[in-house]
Amino acid sequence: MSQDNNFSQGPVPQSARKGVLALTFVMLGLTFFSASMWTGGTLGTGLSYHDFFLAVLIGNLLLGIYTSFLGYIGAKTGLTTHLLARFSFGVKGSWLPSLLLGGTQVGWFGVGVAMFAIPVGKATGLDINLLIAVSGLLMTVTVFFGISALTVLSVIAVPAIACLGGYSVWLAVNGMGGLDALKRSFPHNR
Repeated sequence: MSQDNNFSQGPVPQSARKGVLALTFVMLGLTFFSASMWTGGTLGTGLSYHDFFLAVLIGNLLLGIYTSFLGYIGAKTGLTTHLLARFSFGVKGSWLPSLLLGGTQVGWFGVGVAMFAIPVGKATGLDINLLIAVSGLLMTVTVFFGISALTVLSVIAVPAIACLGGYSVWLAVNGMGGLDALKRSFPHNR
């Protein structure tokens, strides 16, 4: 049997735990996800400037509180979500939260791969099915190498997405006529 480098069967020892900076990049990498940005864009077109920022502030505050508790528990125990579920619900009872988490991750994996492959395919003329297969394989390879590979990927991707996202926001705000014009605009469906 191969060695479990991700500590999926027991607590992560102190010597193998990652620092705050590395985990910050990984968490930002999970947050800087194309589907999340799409959702934010859709939300933004349906709300006024003030309402949009209020919704984002409240939503992120709730998410921050929730994930802070999860992070605190994980840091204190060194256990994964699935092991915590096993201790909370028992071996049989842990199947439901694990199934729900696993199912949503498979769904988000598919959404993420498609949201990369379809626009790249349209922009380049490359076969979308090939792009889905290659990008899905590349995303899956990081699992083989564990959190270390995910950290390297995040350290590269997060600044790139932040720069490109910032540039696209700058283009959009200028396209609206500046920040003052954006603040005065209202959704079309009101």
